[in-house]
Amino acid sequence: MKAVYNDLQTEKHIMVMWKNHLKHSIDYLTQVTTKEAIHLDSLAIYLDSEFYHAKMNSAYINLKSGGNLNTISSDTTRGALTG
Repeated sequence: MKAVYNDLQTEKHIMVMWKNHLKHSIDYLTQVTTKEAIHLDSLAIYLDSEFYHAKMNSAYINLKSGGNLNTISSDTTRGALTG
């Protein structure tokens, strides 16, 4: 369970970083479209931003593929993981 929790924390951190990056990209591109931005040297970088979600939940995948979900005694916890 601790490994699953750590995987989720890592994924959360990555998602927050991407959210901030994409928000910054949207702000910059909005400025470009409204002609408020005068520095166009970064335009290609912001237009090329692409989100790729690499699954970092190896602990859950191993738990599930190994058929070990039933080792979790709490129905609530097991349901939260599989739901």
